[in-house]
Amino acid sequence: MMRRVSTRKDIDALKMLAIFFFITTFALKVFTDGPYLRGEISSSIAYLKYATALIACLFGFCIVIKSGGQIFKHEFADLLGIMAIFLLSSSILQAIAQTVSSTVYVELIKLAMPMVLSYCMLNCLDEKTIYKCFEIILVLSFIAYLIDLSSEGVSLSDIMRADFLSSDSPTEHAGLSDISLVLSFFFLFYSNKKWPAVLSIIFCLLTFKRLAMIMVLLVTIIAVLFPHLRYKNISHKLIFLSKIFSLLAVALWFWILLPEQERFFVDLFKETPFNFTSGRSGIMRWLLDSHFSSYGFGSINATVKPLFGVPFEMDFIKIAIELTPFTLVCFIWLFWNITRDNVWPYLIVAFYVLNMITSDCLNSNFSFTLAYMVIGIVNYQLEKKRELFMPQQDAGGFE
Repeated sequence: MMRRVSTRKDIDALKMLAIFFFITTFALKVFTDGPYLRGEISSSIAYLKYATALIACLFGFCIVIKSGGQIFKHEFADLLGIMAIFLLSSSILQAIAQTVSSTVYVELIKLAMPMVLSYCMLNCLDEKTIYKCFEIILVLSFIAYLIDLSSEGVSLSDIMRADFLSSDSPTEHAGLSDISLVLSFFFLFYSNKKWPAVLSIIFCLLTFKRLAMIMVLLVTIIAVLFPHLRYKNISHKLIFLSKIFSLLAVALWFWILLPEQERFFVDLFKETPFNFTSGRSGIMRWLLDSHFSSYGFGSINATVKPLFGVPFEMDFIKIAIELTPFTLVCFIWLFWNITRDNVWPYLIVAFYVLNMITSDCLNSNFSFTLAYMVIGIVNYQLEKKRELFMPQQDAGGFE
């Protein structure tokens, strides 16, 4: 009897530590990114969030070992498939280039971090605790957003100067846009309280990233006017078509940015590719003209950032050039699989896919952590609703 009590206390202690370091990770993320970009703090402080994320993973994983980790199991397997393909492709390319770069493995670890962290948190915390954690993250993120605006001399009244067509607003905040959108998905799905949903929606709109703004308005309309759609599943055929469309869209975007299509591009968008893509097409053309030789994941940014001062910000094209088109096909295929044919996860994945075609978000490790957690929570809840006849298992997570 005494042994059981001790074990229960040990598990509770591990959960409290996992919660503490999980919250601390996001507090460090939202409060240090802005000062780091402004040169106010050192990189060692800014990157401390990865250490706390690792500690949270370790405490969470101790509980996962005991519970079996049934929540987010299939989605995690698909994500691990992506990691395996990226690692294999990078290893082959390094062997061909006869180069071993620590940059590649650092980037791979950063890519894996949100997958592992979300899996551990989903399987060691119950649903109410996750809800409270998300509330805290929302409040901390919004406070950090206001601090960043104040540090840059921007007031919320400046929102009146926003120009949606040119995606220009003094209140824009790329670093918190994805986080605010994912939080909106979460609170609009549960609808337990109104204030988190309202605050997360306003927060997302204020950060002024066009695709995120469109998506948050779409999911708000669904949650308010058609709430039953949140619990619907979608056909395998739609998922398959989404995969094909994603591949075709990447191919088309790549083709239209080539120098041979510049006149067509200008006629279509009334701007040059360079201006329309904020210089990304120029970096792409440089990579093609210079006959860039990849040595694995992260090698493009390691090459172009010292030359151009910015990374290459078109994720799918970067994967195709850096890790081969076959790796891109595998990534898109497995990434869509994590929706498990449910509407809410489908919309989250659709947002990231659309973003990765023309922009970058693959390095948004912490928004991906929250996104994977929301996808896992929704898939688990909907699976429970549809399979009530199945015996319940003690998964150590949601109850």
